[in-house]
Amino acid sequence: MLFADRLSPGIRATYNRDTLAGILGAVMNGLTMPFFLMIAREKLHASQTELGVITAAPVAGFMLAFLWARMMEGKRKMPFAVGSWVASRCVLLLAPLVRDHASFVALVVVYWVVWSVSQPAYAALMKEIYPDSDRGRIMGYVRVCSYTVIAVTAALGGMLLHYVTFQLVFPVAGVFGIASALVFSKIPTKQTTGDANVQLSEFVFGSLEILLRDRPYRWFCAGIFVSGWANFMVTPLFTVYQKDYLGADTRWVGVYTIVMQTAAIISYYYWGKHVDRKPPVLIIALCNLLFAGVPLSYCVATASWMLVPGCILLGIYNSGCDLAYFNGVLHYAPRDRVPQYQAVHLFLMGLRGIIAPLLGPWIVEWRLLSMSQMFLLATAMTMASYLMLMKGVRMDSGTEIDVALVREPSRETAAN
Repeated sequence: MLFADRLSPGIRATYNRDTLAGILGAVMNGLTMPFFLMIAREKLHASQTELGVITAAPVAGFMLAFLWARMMEGKRKMPFAVGSWVASRCVLLLAPLVRDHASFVALVVVYWVVWSVSQPAYAALMKEIYPDSDRGRIMGYVRVCSYTVIAVTAALGGMLLHYVTFQLVFPVAGVFGIASALVFSKIPTKQTTGDANVQLSEFVFGSLEILLRDRPYRWFCAGIFVSGWANFMVTPLFTVYQKDYLGADTRWVGVYTIVMQTAAIISYYYWGKHVDRKPPVLIIALCNLLFAGVPLSYCVATASWMLVPGCILLGIYNSGCDLAYFNGVLHYAPRDRVPQYQAVHLFLMGLRGIIAPLLGPWIVEWRLLSMSQMFLLATAMTMASYLMLMKGVRMDSGTEIDVALVREPSRETAAN
């Protein structure tokens, strides 16, 4: 497998299985996820509010993150991850039953809610199977391979969905997704972290208490919350602008996805090396500076091609945040509390992810702000989040530091 010769022999077998699972999953992702919003708007004439629901769907299940994390306390995490992936991808097999925009929105929501069960388990699995010193680099290698496949399949999917109905394409994609989960299940794991006897209420209050006791983690979560709110708030408006103002269709979505994924592929290689050596919160802060340019690109775009620079920035932003969000949680969490820290992170993501995508279209529909003003508001919020995250960087390192010279933190457990 690509990059395997750069890894120690002891983790190559795990890396190879993880990468193959990522490639199979990437086929599914490339044929489906970039097109959820455009299919709903172009093919099924969904409303702006329904686009907001689809945007919120990937994180809706995170509102139950404490329940998911509690269910797997004291148990092996692999069955929860694989079971969630298989069940969610089986939902795609039901695409031929979709007949209107309401049933399509329901299919997407159910897919994402079932998928969300896997996330606390996946965090614990990554903590177990890869060493702390190289995890970001290894995950970056996996993402380079999988995102390359996403770029290719998205290009194919953009053309295919212009001529073939999604009712035929999505089930095929689901089969690849199920195969991906089964391959990942072959990775050997043994750890059963957590206390199986803890009560749900005790688990939830103990998790929320983390935000009170762990100050650096609190700033980490706060900065992400503000930038994530801005992102979710304007994401459904991006699709409305593409379709209604610029006349883009699924073919242009395919182009945007190729550009974004190509930028992500290159960036994963870069970010993966730095996430292991620098505080993850610093990586996220720098990524937010880049994301500020994305809504600005929509403010000035008068033709579909003018969104391409914003897609490049979005690809760099997504790849950096993907690794830094994940490794940020692992950076702060003690080994036996990873699902709990991840549950806090996911719950906050679910909270903003449910409200903000509905709020953005509602503000525009009620003409409280224009679409361009919403894009400018998102830019301002993103810049504010940068300042909050840099506060977290200084707190995490214990000193006022120069961004270019920030040192690798030695902190492995939560600060009180």
